[in-house]
Formats: sequence, C-alpha cells, structure tokens
Amino acid sequence: METSLQGFLSDHSRNRFDQASVRLQVSKIFDWYGEDFEQGHQGFTSLQTLFVKYAGLLTDANSARQRIAAGDHRLEFLDYDWSLNDLGK
Repeated sequence: METSLQGFLSDHSRNRFDQASVRLQVSKIFDWYGEDFEQGHQGFTSLQTLFVKYAGLLTDANSARQRIAAGDHRLEFLDYDWSLNDLGK
C-alpha cells in the first residue's frame, strides 16, 4: 500500500500544490474517502497529517512544503477523470 500511495501522490496530474493560488489540489478520491484517513490507519488522523507526511511528493518547492506542513493553504479536490475506468475494458 505504501508504494502505491507514494506513486499516486507523486502523480502531479492528480495531486499537486499550486503556488500561484496557494492551493493544495488533490484527487477527488481524497474527498470521497477522506474519513478513512481519520481512523488512525498508519498513524493518520486526518487528510492533513497524510499530506504533511508526503509533502515532498506533492511539490518540489521547499516553501510549498512548509505551507502544507503549516496548513497554510486551501484544499481543492480536482475532478475525477472517469475515462480511467475505461482503460481496463
């Protein structure tokens, strides 16, 4: 799971920090399953704790990683690309 999560968070087409708008833009999947990260699985108590741990995967900029760690950003859930479901057909 750890490797899959890291790979997913590293995909900047789905998860990224936009410095211009100071927004952490993440996949809609985190909106749908956000409560799962509040249950303490792997030590996460919220989406914020998840994003802080993996801030280095979400952005290369040190200033952006600091904003993520401080919670100094807006959280935006990106639209889900439903065409991905068709790839397996």
